[in-house]
Amino acid sequence: MKKVIILLSILTLVAGCGKDGSPGQDGQNGEQGPSGTANVIASNWFSGKRWTTVASDFKHTAYTVPQEMLSEVGATSFTAFLESGGTMIMYMKAENYIYPLPHLGGAVDKTNVRWFPYPIDSPNDIIMQVYTNDRTRTNTFYDDPTTFEFRYVLIPAGRQVQVAKGLSGNKIDTKALKGMSYTEAKGLLGWED
Repeated sequence: MKKVIILLSILTLVAGCGKDGSPGQDGQNGEQGPSGTANVIASNWFSGKRWTTVASDFKHTAYTVPQEMLSEVGATSFTAFLESGGTMIMYMKAENYIYPLPHLGGAVDKTNVRWFPYPIDSPNDIIMQVYTNDRTRTNTFYDDPTTFEFRYVLIPAGRQVQVAKGLSGNKIDTKALKGMSYTEAKGLLGWED
């Protein structure tokens, strides 16, 4: 019986070998899948710059959003990007923590870190500012902004963003995205550090 099984196995292998036939017709195309997050652009982390203005209750300095990044989201300038309904979300990395901006810190003086557009010198400029609610600049944590890193995310006009993973419905409103931690947003949109 053993010889019969071996003989049948060899016969099946030999008989199963042969030339391939001509290719068949292509099948039907499947449904279009959801678009990815290609239109969401995240900058690399970049170091803070020294403050250009230091007052008794605030400090600030200007940053420029590179035109190459704005072009990737179809904008001619940062001002035009915002005016068309685009959204920028900014993050600050300090002492191994990542905070979405604006950020309120400091238990005593309530130090705020925020950004805002500043198109006076250039339509691509933003101002990074630190100020305190009690108008006394007692918190020295922010004295040297070069110890921090920043990252921004540009989301073109349209209030819903396709997510990479992990959310039913596969879309999220940019307002909800702004309220998430960096880790949550990064996971949903598939950013890399």
